[in-house]
Amino acid sequence: RMEALEAFRDGKVDFLLATNLASRGLDIKGIETVINYDMPQSYEHYIHRVGRTARAGRGGRSVTFTGEADRKILKMVIKHAAKGQIRRRNIDAEIVSKYREKFDKLKNQIKEVIVEEKEEKAIRLAEMEIQKNKNLLEHEKEIFSKPARTWFQSKQEKQKSKLAAKEQSNSNVETSETNKKRKREKTVKLKSKRDKRAKKSKSKR
Repeated sequence: RMEALEAFRDGKVDFLLATNLASRGLDIKGIETVINYDMPQSYEHYIHRVGRTARAGRGGRSVTFTGEADRKILKMVIKHAAKGQIRRRNIDAEIVSKYREKFDKLKNQIKEVIVEEKEEKAIRLAEMEIQKNKNLLEHEKEIFSKPARTWFQSKQEKQKSKLAAKEQSNSNVETSETNKKRKREKTVKLKSKRDKRAKKSKSKR
């Protein structure tokens, strides 16, 4: 995949066939045309796809093959597009049939490629597992001599920590409320003493 991407970026090949995921993340200068072989499921995805061309003020075009099932998204695209930017073309049924036959002939090749990719993935995973076991055998003493990790918690320990934190928080709130209440009571007592003293005559004081 990386080789295909680099070849396209360097101009060694004229086109890049990409999945929906790649169509959102690629940022390559000089892409003149984006072809959607199927209409995306949402308008947002459509914008991401066609955004691969005409970047940074440059020109470009997008071509999308649509059918009856894509009418809703197509209407939304037409609604948000500037006047005169959308052009509609109807493809003759004979041409569709001709290319369908071509694609049908490629089915076996595509299946072979998919099988090869799955096998390569399985080989990579097996190699990683072999390397992991090799490292365990070679560095067994060093690995097992390291102290056990203590900074992570089990599910039960996490639950206990949450409950303890909640209780502490509630306790802090209660303490704060108690302190406020005591201050209010103290203020009231001081005030009542002042009132009593104010009522006394100067001679009694």
